[in-house]
Amino acid sequence: VFLLHAEFDQAVPFACAQSTAQRAHDTGLAAETMFFYGESTHAKALYDKYKAQVDARWTSFLVEQLQLG
Repeated sequence: VFLLHAEFDQAVPFACAQSTAQRAHDTGLAAETMFFYGESTHAKALYDKYKAQVDARWTSFLVEQLQLG
């Protein structure tokens, strides 16, 4: 599970993303978060704003989890 989320997202509560990550971790799933504190941008707009950073982390996460490295 890879979660990208803004702290002040108006559509999905930040606590939801935090609890999803914690539950995934607690059940033994790989759970990585990329939380943007102080940010209120949602979904695609958040991704577009931080695309380079997100793509690098997402790619690294996939390489590790799929054992492509």
